[in-house]
Formats: sequence, structure tokens, C-alpha cells
Amino acid sequence: MRNLIVASALALAAAAPSIASAEGVAVSAGATVASQYVSTSGAKGTNGLAFQPWIEAEYMGGYVGYWGSNLSEELNAGDTWENDFYVGYRNSVAGFNYDVAYTWFYNNRSGVAAGEEVSLKVSYAINDQLSLGAKVAYDPAPQHNTDVRIFANYKLDDKLSFNAVAGKKNHGGREFYVLGATYALNDDYAVSLKYQDTARTGGAAGYANDKIVVALDYTFSFK
Repeated sequence: MRNLIVASALALAAAAPSIASAEGVAVSAGATVASQYVSTSGAKGTNGLAFQPWIEAEYMGGYVGYWGSNLSEELNAGDTWENDFYVGYRNSVAGFNYDVAYTWFYNNRSGVAAGEEVSLKVSYAINDQLSLGAKVAYDPAPQHNTDVRIFANYKLDDKLSFNAVAGKKNHGGREFYVLGATYALNDDYAVSLKYQDTARTGGAAGYANDKIVVALDYTFSFK
């Protein structure tokens, strides 16, 4: 399964233009340049600038993709790059949007020890501006980690949107909170501002205590 996902993501990157010409297949890609990378749970990241490319292909709700980011070696047990290979299916029923996915995390030095994750995300649009949702993720090995979070998204207009996330990981007792705002400069570029705090339930400090991240996002479609 892992090898299939990795091979699919690599093939996608190499053949994206030709794949995009196929009927019904949507291929998008982009990159983020951020003042810092802080994973949502605060478990890994960078001390400085982060570069995060991604690519995804979707067909009739099914999708496969890749996301990557540089890492600070001193914060991540010697790892300097994170690779996330994922496959999933997203759709909607009775007004609810759902997304089921499997992600394999492969760091450049620790390798498969970086883990894997099976997740389910469900959201519901209260109106044209506000949506609420929840996500549950489970890492079956090596620590049987469970990640549960709730989130809210509010779209003020076609340019400005806000989001909030609150969640907890059972491994290490991490609780995390995120407040963010995104402003679309045009169809391709957006800037974002995010405040994030992470704490351990036992009182020990988490890596992401009171972090503010500024980012520039670029997104494009192959058709």
C-alpha cells in the first residue's frame, strides 16, 4: 500500500500535464513559503523559513497527492525534510462534506518511523459563510496515536476568511489551538497569518507555544 501511494505520487508529479488533459481529471499544485513550519500538533517544524511544495490529482472524488516541507535538524531528530504521501476520497451527502484519507509520513533520515495515519474529516455548512467540522485521525504504529480536533471556517467575502482549530493528541498529551486568517490576493496567490499554541496536559511546555506564522501561498491548476 505504501509503495503504491509513493509510486502514484511520483508518477503524478512527472506526468501531471498529460494527466490533466484526461477527461474528468483535475490536477493542481502549488507551494507555500512560510516564516516558520509548525505542525498543527506542534510535534515538528522549523526554526526559520519553510518551503512546502504540493501536488494533487482528483477524479470523481478520489484523489492522490504529495506534500513536503523542510525541517530543522535540531528539532526533528536529525531529519531535514518531511514527505507526506496520501490517497483518499471526498464527497458530500445530505449537506455534510466528508473526506476519508490514508497518509504515509516519510522523513529523509528516520524514514518509515515517521508514521502513517488514517483519518476521517466531516464538515457542515451552516450558511454561505460559516462551516463547522471535526476530524479524527489514527496512527496504528508505532504509538497508536489518536488525533481529535474540531474546527470552524468563516468566509467574510471573496477575499478574506478566518479559521479556528482546537484539538488533542493522546501521545504526549498535546493540546493544540490555532487561529488564522487568509487573504486572497488573486486566483493564484494568498497570504495568511496564523497564531498557534500547543501545551502538554501534564504541564510540560510544547514546542509550538505562542507561535505566529506568516505565509505566502501559490496555487495553480494544470487545466
